[in-house]
Amino acid sequence: KVLKEKDWYLRYIAVDALGRISDPLALPSLKVLFDAEEVLAVRIATARVFYGFRHPDLLDLLAAKVSSEPDVDTRWFIVATIGAIGGGNAVWPLIRALMDSEDRIRIEAISSLRDLTGQDMAYDPRAAAKDRAAAVAAWEQWFNRNKKPKP
Repeated sequence: KVLKEKDWYLRYIAVDALGRISDPLALPSLKVLFDAEEVLAVRIATARVFYGFRHPDLLDLLAAKVSSEPDVDTRWFIVATIGAIGGGNAVWPLIRALMDSEDRIRIEAISSLRDLTGQDMAYDPRAAAKDRAAAVAAWEQWFNRNKKPKP
């Protein structure tokens, strides 16, 4: 109920409390909040809570937000959570994150991809965009051939 409050600070406190409790029954309500939340502090807090949960049910929502989330801190939590969830469905959103405008997002994405797949594709997260694009194309080709993480 508190997650629907008009007062953003009450929503923030509720998100924080739900994160501390770590009850997976809260995930559906947190997902709805995160998908529609306009207040940055609440989005960051929710993304941080998602990282703590690392629940596979979050993957679709977070994958959709990788490219659309405007805040870099929230994007970092999104990418880190996707990597922590892992599995074959995490690979594609992490590949998309390799072209992010922020170094730390790209660093987190490539670290997770290396852990999940055992592959590298000579990707340098600090390289120029055109050089990164070639490595991302190699990742995309690899993904289309394999579509699964390392065992």
